[in-house]
Amino acid sequence: MRRRGYTQPDAEDLVQGFFGHLLAGKSFRKADPAKGRFRSFLLASLNYFAADEWDRAHARKRGGRGEIVSLDAQDAETRYRLEPIDLSDPEKLFERRWAMTILNQVFTHLEKEYDQPGRKQLLPELQRFLLGEADQSSYREVALRLGMSEGAVKMAALRLRERYRKLFRQIVAHTVASPDGIEDELRYLHSVIARPS
Repeated sequence: MRRRGYTQPDAEDLVQGFFGHLLAGKSFRKADPAKGRFRSFLLASLNYFAADEWDRAHARKRGGRGEIVSLDAQDAETRYRLEPIDLSDPEKLFERRWAMTILNQVFTHLEKEYDQPGRKQLLPELQRFLLGEADQSSYREVALRLGMSEGAVKMAALRLRERYRKLFRQIVAHTVASPDGIEDELRYLHSVIARPS
């Protein structure tokens, strides 16, 4: 809402009102997996809610009769101020942040799995192989730094890629309505991540 030009207090009021409306009503019943992604439903619902609130605000004075529920608005506003100015479409930014959230969850799981003696130093070195930033000489360099053979580094990188794909799929599976939507969602998220920001 801040990216749409609302002031901090107005954006806070709008988002709090939206969540209050969403939780109090039967809006979730309107969400139909056949019509698209749940986050798209939320975004469209927020846009409709904002338009309705704008109409109401121009019809009566600010205040209302609802109970105020506090969100951590200060933290959100601090993060908003620290973000670089981006004139991109807010919906595309929302989708990109969603994809990056999924990636962060995958890396959080990987960090926990590699947080053991003998493996902890491996993940930071192998991440370049996940992101496609490495060439043949990179395997040798990592092997020298870690005191491993080049073949062992290649095998560790292969296992990391396989685990990464499996975790990514598992996390995405929790965000779709049925297993039938996993492949479509994976393709979509990969396209969002590959899209220039």
